[in-house]
Order: sequence, then structure tokens, then C-alpha cells
Amino acid sequence: RDELAYAHALMADIRKRWPVDERLVMASGFSRGGSMVWNLACYAGELFTGFAPIAGGFWGSTPQACPSGPVHVRHIHGLSDAVVAYDEVGIYNSMPIPDGLTVLRRENGASGPPARTYRLDPPKRPRDCNRWDGTSGRSVEICLHPGGHSIPAEWVAEGLDWVAEVKAVD
Repeated sequence: RDELAYAHALMADIRKRWPVDERLVMASGFSRGGSMVWNLACYAGELFTGFAPIAGGFWGSTPQACPSGPVHVRHIHGLSDAVVAYDEVGIYNSMPIPDGLTVLRRENGASGPPARTYRLDPPKRPRDCNRWDGTSGRSVEICLHPGGHSIPAEWVAEGLDWVAEVKAVD
């Protein structure tokens, strides 16, 4: 299968059939779907306004560079995730999340300490977040929680709010 060709064909078909607000087109996925979102961000960044993977990272290897260039990315991950480990190779050959963030930050021109550190604190689901704003005008965010391999539904909705926010400043 060629997932990138499929994503291009799918998005072309969607744009042909329905009116799409290009400012709010987000790719999100959980676990292996999150890994696909990392690949889309790296190799097909032009298809989406922002990328919001959850509990998934690059699979098999971390690229040295991303041909798509700068993109907006907001990743959510559990520090106790035993399926897709945060800072080591996971049991299914997922790559460490910090390594992928380093590549995307470099692509975005975002070095040094985070531009913003904040806490999302809904009941029972707190997350500590860091955002790096790149010289490219694109941002990379990571939001960490103490839990494991999980995805509460509101995280996807929060991702849509995030895309609207980052697009408003573009």
C-alpha cells in the first residue's frame, strides 16, 4: 500500500465533493493512526493545516529530514504508555517521540527552549504542554499526561480548536 498516494487521492476527492474550509483541515489519529499522521506531516504536509497525532510516533525509523518542510504539529502522549513508548523504541517498533519532535522542530526553525509552556487541566485529564514557534511561522507542540495508551474523545475536538488557533496567527 502507498498510504501517501491514498491520502492525496482521498483529500482530492473530498475537496472535489464538498466545500472545505482550508483553514481548518486537520489530520489526527491514535496509536498506529497517529504514526500515519506523523508520516503525513513529514511527507505530505501540504495536505493539511495542522497535524494532531495522539500516542503514535514515527514507525520503524525517524527520518533525518522531512521533505514537506515546516508544518503545525500538536502531539499528545502518555508518559506511562507501554504500547508506544514516549522516550524509547516501543514494543511495535515505534520511534521515541522526542526524536521525531527534534526533526520537526528543526524543519520549522524552532530551536532553544519552548516559546510557551502551559497546562491543560480538565477534570481527571491534565496535560503539561510545551510549544516551540519556528522562524517558519509554524509551531510544534507536545502535551504530556501521566497516563498510558489512551485517547479521550475531547482531545480530537481540542485539536480542532488548536488548528483554528494556529491558523488565525498564520
